[in-house]
Amino acid sequence: MRHPIRMLALSALAVVATVAAAHAQPNFSGTWVLDQAQSKFTPAMGADQSGRSGSGDRAKGAQGERPRPQVTLQVEQTGNTLKATRTVDHHGKQRTMSESYTTDGKESTQTGRRGTVVTRAAFDGDKLVVSSKHQAKDKQGQPVEMNRESVWSLSTDGRTLTVESTMQTPRGERAMKSVYLKS
Repeated sequence: MRHPIRMLALSALAVVATVAAAHAQPNFSGTWVLDQAQSKFTPAMGADQSGRSGSGDRAKGAQGERPRPQVTLQVEQTGNTLKATRTVDHHGKQRTMSESYTTDGKESTQTGRRGTVVTRAAFDGDKLVVSSKHQAKDKQGQPVEMNRESVWSLSTDGRTLTVESTMQTPRGERAMKSVYLKS
C-alpha cells in the first residue's frame, strides 16, 4: 500500500518541477545579430518608408534601397542584472550604446545630458518587460515626455531573441519589432 503513495508523491513532485521549469526566467546572455528581414520598424513622422527624413538619393544602394546598418546586441545577464550593449555599424562607422537594468521590478533613475530616464524592468512569466519614461526639454525649452515599453522574449530553442517595443512620443505612437539571431 505504501508503494502507490510514494509513486503518487513522486508524480506530484515531477508536475511541480515541470511547471516551475516552464515559468523559469530566461537568460538572454549572448551575442545577437539583428535579422533585418524579420524585424519591423515604423518610419518616423516626416520620414520616407526607409525611416529616414529627406528625399535624397545619395545613400541608396545599387537597387535603389538604402543600405541598412548592421546591428549587434551583446547581452550580459547575471542574477537580476542585465546589461545590453548595442553596436550599430553603418557605412563603416560604429556607434555603441549600453543600457543596464535590474530585473527586480524596482525603478532606477538616470540623469544625462538629454534629460532624466526612469526605468523599470521585471519578468512577466518568461518575458522581460522594460518600461521607461524619458523627460527632457525640446528646442524651445518646453518639457517633453516620451514613454517606451519593450517586451523581450526568447524562442523555445533559445536561438532567437525578439524585442517588441511601443513608444509614445509627442509626435504619436511608434511600434517596432527587433528580431535577433544568436551568433
